[in-house]
Amino acid sequence: RFFHMKRCVKILSVMMVIVVLMMTLASCGARLSGTYETAEVFGSKTAYTFDGDKVTIKLTIIGVSTEFSGTYEIKDNEITFSFEGEDAKTYSGTQAFEKGDDYIKIGETKLTKAK
Repeated sequence: RFFHMKRCVKILSVMMVIVVLMMTLASCGARLSGTYETAEVFGSKTAYTFDGDKVTIKLTIIGVSTEFSGTYEIKDNEITFSFEGEDAKTYSGTQAFEKGDDYIKIGETKLTKAK
């Protein structure tokens, strides 16, 4: 009986390690898909379109749009964006990140999923 109990504890321990590892890997590889956008304020709107690890940000100010494309990574409730500039330098920044059922929040900006 002692050996049986020891074996059960060992199996449960291995299972717990596997579960923790899976949860850790799942949180590291978080990906978004689709478009999220801000509400329009005084003719200005921002839309983030996610596809795999790529992101396109479209800024529209009084009918004039500008787009930036780059990559993103979500880790530990933070999102890091990286963009290559015209000068071939990489620019990046990290913000707090939150995801809900039909919205995301980047820093203090809430974006809702586009329909």
